[in-house]
Amino acid sequence: MRVAFFHPQFKGVGGAEVLIASQAQFLVESDHDVRLISHMRQPERWQDAFTGVTQTDFQVYQPGEWFLPRATRIERALPRALEQLRGADAVIAHNFPSCALLGMAELPGTRRVWYCNEPNRTLHLIESTPYLHARVQATPPRSGAERAYANKLRLYRLLPTRTRELDRQHSARVEVVCANSEYTRANLQRIYGRSDAHVIHPIIRFPAAGRTRTGIDRSRGLQVLAHARLDPIKNIDHVLTGFALYARRAQGAQLHVVGVGPQRRALERLSEQLGVRDAVRFHGFLPQTQLERVYDACDVFALTPIDEPFGMVFPEAAARGLIMIGTDHAGPSEILDGGALGYVCNPFAPEALSEHLQRIAAESDARHDSMRQRAAAASVSRYSARTLGPKLLKLLRD
Repeated sequence: MRVAFFHPQFKGVGGAEVLIASQAQFLVESDHDVRLISHMRQPERWQDAFTGVTQTDFQVYQPGEWFLPRATRIERALPRALEQLRGADAVIAHNFPSCALLGMAELPGTRRVWYCNEPNRTLHLIESTPYLHARVQATPPRSGAERAYANKLRLYRLLPTRTRELDRQHSARVEVVCANSEYTRANLQRIYGRSDAHVIHPIIRFPAAGRTRTGIDRSRGLQVLAHARLDPIKNIDHVLTGFALYARRAQGAQLHVVGVGPQRRALERLSEQLGVRDAVRFHGFLPQTQLERVYDACDVFALTPIDEPFGMVFPEAAARGLIMIGTDHAGPSEILDGGALGYVCNPFAPEALSEHLQRIAAESDARHDSMRQRAAAASVSRYSARTLGPKLLKLLRD
């Protein structure tokens, strides 16, 4: 089968890009002819991830068209898209504007699939972040995520709606729609009116043999990891504040923050204001070998993103044997089974996160060993290529 992945760009390392690499790798290993069509790429970062995949550059926006409205530029890109997409037995579009262009494209004999990681938040800010929107409407913004959202909302209400409507109309025309979680499926229905979306979780490449952990070394203090892009929506300031409440009474506790992003300096200042700067280490971006060392050194994975559609870092952390703390809604709550495979908390209640850390430090090793073993087993069972690959193939063929 000839399968084309259609995605705007491969520059930074995001969830959609990692997922496409995993899906493409599975299809190549299953002896399918796989192509990657993208607008922007950084080959030095992504070349190894797409071994065996034919890669093609596709210019959505031509330099001489930048003065035109965005919707017009997308419409003008359709003939160039058709030129690249013809001949495939199936095309999988990830992210806007690829999904809209695929909906616009007439491709007889080609199965058109839109795999929705999340609806475009720039175009559908309110509908794609319902939890955060309700919070900002009900209370004055306090956290970084709330303030950033309130600022975006002011601009959003001033934006032209033509591109938004183009996306609603044409993305909804793709024959097969797939969501990465139940939460995303609900957003798809709310925005596009598609109640028929399939849920196929992201394929995660787990190590051949996951680490078996037992107990917690309490002599050194609890080691907590937060791994995400340092962006307001990831809500790292909540983890930092909750950790500070705990660390003031817990000698030796440390928080390891891994990731880069625009909030780095603000988070460093916050750690100083909270009086825990010496207990927080900002690692920035880490190569895989160093990243594994940090994971191995930590006991707890704590991340409370808001309106997170899935959250691939949670199953990855579970497979490494970390005890998990996540958000009580959206993708993390689904992954953690509402608290059965880890702890969940309100992302605006740092005291709840602090209480979870206290409980982890105080309760028996046996209880947490059982929880992490169940979480690791559930993650590998649900999100491995062995489980999800056949579902993806069925979707492409039926």
